[in-house]
Amino acid sequence: MITPAPVSVLPYGPGAVLACVADIAPAALAHELRRLPGVVDAVPGASTVLLTFDRPDFSEQEAIEHFTAAVYAAAGAPPM
Repeated sequence: MITPAPVSVLPYGPGAVLACVADIAPAALAHELRRLPGVVDAVPGASTVLLTFDRPDFSEQEAIEHFTAAVYAAAGAPPM
């Protein structure tokens, strides 16, 4: 199970965000996020996760909000 922790989320083109996840194992988070509806792919890096969604028309803010909701859904916790 993933525990929500502070992350830095940056827009990464249409329908994608890059999250810097210092306190979360990127591979474990990517594995959980891939199972969520609307997620096309989650690619872990050394301390990041690149997350792409099935809606390339997401605005940057919508993509960031969707990522945040996805992290909390993967953790089984309500968003703060």
